[in-house]
Amino acid sequence: MKRIATQQQTSDIDMTPMLDIVFIMLIFFIVIRACLSLVLRDVES
Repeated sequence: MKRIATQQQTSDIDMTPMLDIVFIMLIFFIVIRACLSLVLRDVES
């Protein structure tokens, strides 16, 4: 009786690119919020 070689498929997803994008977006939104608060402060005064 022959054994059929089964290959285990591992779905190891590399999370590094996704974490990079999340941190870049976080920094982007923090900077945009800071800039908008400065602009709105200048408009109100």
